[in-house]
Amino acid sequence: MCEEERRVYNFSPGPGELYKPVLKKAQSEILNWQGLGYSVMEMSHRQKEYIMIDKHTRASLKSYLEVPNNFTILLLQGGGCN
Repeated sequence: MCEEERRVYNFSPGPGELYKPVLKKAQSEILNWQGLGYSVMEMSHRQKEYIMIDKHTRASLKSYLEVPNNFTILLLQGGGCN
């Protein structure tokens, strides 16, 4: 059975299906993000590349969610509990 046939569609709340092009891009950049020789997960939060990712993410969320300018987007660690 090929990889294409084994994809599962998750309709439950919680983690959902990601578009295949998104997964392929993440796969290609997991070891070498934009030619830096390491992944985003390995870079310092003080690095200019990470700061650019952070600014872009916050601006995109603010725009998409129509968050007023007098609000700040907080990106916090979190997760579910059992």
